[in-house]
Amino acid sequence: TVAASLGKTNVYDVLYDTGYFIRISSVLVCASIVGAALNVIPFFFYDLTENDQRGMVSVLKLRALAEDEAGGAASGASEEEVRAIIADARRFEGEAPRTTDRSALRAAKRTRDPEAVAAEREAIKRRREENILIATAPRILAELRQFETPEGMRRAEEARALTAGGLAGYIETQPPGLAEAKDLPRDGKEARAERRARIRAAKEAARAKKAAARYFPDGLKPFDVSVFGELFTAEDENEAAVSATLKALGNARARHDAAAADELKEKLRALRGEKKELAARIKKATAEYAVYDRAVKPYLDAERLLRRRQLYEELLREEAT
Repeated sequence: TVAASLGKTNVYDVLYDTGYFIRISSVLVCASIVGAALNVIPFFFYDLTENDQRGMVSVLKLRALAEDEAGGAASGASEEEVRAIIADARRFEGEAPRTTDRSALRAAKRTRDPEAVAAEREAIKRRREENILIATAPRILAELRQFETPEGMRRAEEARALTAGGLAGYIETQPPGLAEAKDLPRDGKEARAERRARIRAAKEAARAKKAAARYFPDGLKPFDVSVFGELFTAEDENEAAVSATLKALGNARARHDAAAADELKEKLRALRGEKKELAARIKKATAEYAVYDRAVKPYLDAERLLRRRQLYEELLREEAT
């Protein structure tokens, strides 16, 4: 050991060895400096602006609406919000940025007219908000119109072919070739991004095929996700029953009612046994769904893409009328 090599009998005695203490402290300090430097480096390449962030959030709301409608959980408020986002994007598409010069505000201040100053402040605030909408409009409209591009049409056609025969047909489809994806051109940022996406899709499809063959040799069947709702509801009811039983047990002990306390203890043991059983069933269902999801991920992704395409087409038609 380190202590024995330094002629010490106790590991803590090593810390009183000045030479060794300086060496180990130097290593810790240097490691901390290197770690801090590595943490700082990404900030020099961080280029996400507030406008980019707002645009990304708007795009995610569009995609979330497609998922909500597929699950029957869409709300009128979310639809209204998405339609407002699209309307603003169409309204400010191609618009030039507004000027946010404060000279008019300074002139209003010189007049000492509070109403004029307040109006000019409000105008500057409105122009800044419009500039954000102008900056985010291209990202939002590009998301909506992605299936009008050759690449978007190709992806939609592949998704349609993948889901045409249902899960049974999905098993028979051939996954996209990894070699063909790697042979795609790398000229330009968009081409490289497309190549990476195709390679990732090919690898995911190959993994899914292996998982399907290994875990579902008799064929795939849709996973009943309602089992999670039932299990989580039962878990909540169990927790409420345990809490009520503990409260009743405390009251019984306060009354020195030994018979009632013994009965409640027995009930509590049964409830805790039920809780362990529910936890085991939730764990088993989660593991089964994880295997299912791995086996059908390309199929589920294709279904999501087609739902998103249908929603975007409907939204664009509504905005056009």
